[in-house]
Amino acid sequence: ETIPGTGSIRSTYGTKAGAGLTLVVRTLPAGKARTWRAWTLGDHGVARDVALADVPDDVAAFTLNPTGQIAAASGAGTGNTTVGIWNLQTGRIVTTIKTGSPVAAFQTIISPDEKRVAFRTDDAETRLVHVCDVASGKELSVVQVSGKASINSFRFTSDSARLVTGDDWGGVQIWDAVTGRLLRSTQAHRAVVRRIDFSDDGRYFASASQDGSVQVWESVTGAVVGPPLPQKGSAGKPDFSPDDARIVTQSSSGAVRVWDVRSGQPLTELLDHEGATLNIAAFGPDGRFLQTFATGLDGKRTVRVWAAPPDGRGALTPAWLLHLATVFAGRRLTDEGKFVSATDEVAKMEGIRREIVALPDDAPYVEWARWFLSDSPTRSIAPGFTITPAEARKLAEEMTRK
Repeated sequence: ETIPGTGSIRSTYGTKAGAGLTLVVRTLPAGKARTWRAWTLGDHGVARDVALADVPDDVAAFTLNPTGQIAAASGAGTGNTTVGIWNLQTGRIVTTIKTGSPVAAFQTIISPDEKRVAFRTDDAETRLVHVCDVASGKELSVVQVSGKASINSFRFTSDSARLVTGDDWGGVQIWDAVTGRLLRSTQAHRAVVRRIDFSDDGRYFASASQDGSVQVWESVTGAVVGPPLPQKGSAGKPDFSPDDARIVTQSSSGAVRVWDVRSGQPLTELLDHEGATLNIAAFGPDGRFLQTFATGLDGKRTVRVWAAPPDGRGALTPAWLLHLATVFAGRRLTDEGKFVSATDEVAKMEGIRREIVALPDDAPYVEWARWFLSDSPTRSIAPGFTITPAEARKLAEEMTRK
């Protein structure tokens, strides 16, 4: 069981981690029983390998903060009434929490400060979310939405003090994690809230709904940020850029789009995987690229890397960009609101080129403009990339031969 060097990734709560990242994996060495292990990564692969002791057979998965020291697990069976917490440094059980009702599979989370654990119990009539102290296993609070709705998804805020929940009627709530007091409740969507996901620094969170919308919120105030971001099909996991300025959304239709967080304006067209089921859409550690991973109807998996649009930092669209769009559209809008021929605008291309060359390197969209107007045969395949079309074709041919 080996893995190559890991490079760098972004964790759930914003830590950029390569070496030092901890994973919990299930292994099945030849001739041996299945075991759960904690792998801590180094510069060249697994630096520390710790076996987790006394893991029940019905445990399907662990949840943890990627750079954390503990992990929680509950069984997958409907009769499971136990939540276990393991120390990933020693492999030993820290706490075992007994419950009176079955614990929902894959519905156990650890707070960012690793002092609290939350899990959902389901019985015939109600869904309750319990918050417990990790060290003692003592229950701190229990939260439940009123009426016919039930909590479907939940996450701790980055300061671990509050719990954000989404219910199956489209509501979003914020609770005091210790007292269980409801701080804010809003009807945000028209269908079940499938996910709650936070930005890297915890400033924002996004709720993703089966109704095809994603809504961004201020974590501290619970105030709505911008309009709902519509998707074609049920909304999947959204991902904020490291600078909190952009958010990428995905849908069950296989389409991806990048949006400006504050204004809710789209920054890209739909980035489509041609109907494949999308599994991942995420920013890279520096926010310059997007990775998408999808599975087609034929079972084939594809991974694509896209140049992410830059953060416009709330600036108005540059005049040169509007001018450039006019040139290539071949028509321009007059002061009277009429479109007229703009073929004479092509003569002004050199002026636009000179204007763009003179801009500072960190000006909004300048990298894209310079790439677009470049006529060099060694121009990269997209803004932010270094590989040229010829190199990309050569690499594709080599991979096809393999």
